[in-house]
Amino acid sequence: MIVTFYSYKGGVGRTQLLSNIASYLCYYKQRKVLIIDWDMEAPGVDFFFKLNRKKIKAGLLELFSEYNKIVRSNENIEEADLPKMLKGEKYSINLIKSEQGNGKVDLIPAGKYDKCYIKNVNEFDWYDFYENLD
Repeated sequence: MIVTFYSYKGGVGRTQLLSNIASYLCYYKQRKVLIIDWDMEAPGVDFFFKLNRKKIKAGLLELFSEYNKIVRSNENIEEADLPKMLKGEKYSINLIKSEQGNGKVDLIPAGKYDKCYIKNVNEFDWYDFYENLD
């Protein structure tokens, strides 16, 4: 199941709703939940879970950049191979685990929040990514 929370307006409670539903599914339904922070301009899921940003080594932006490099290298990659890019949890961080059962919540943050983050977001060629790289 994929669920998306969207609003063009900030401060309406998207992050709180997302975090509460993810926690509920983890603790009460023993589900594995993956949160992806698509808000490149104002990422905040990590703040809600009080995650130290220094622990974030890579995120969605770095995943897209790696995808660009693979595709541009003319390496033969099949659509089924794309999930293997996440192997080793390079891009995801565990936020919570249920004490009983298999429930857990992982996060793919928007990116690595260092001094180059804003520059990297602004310089990423989204048009090329969507139009030319499928």
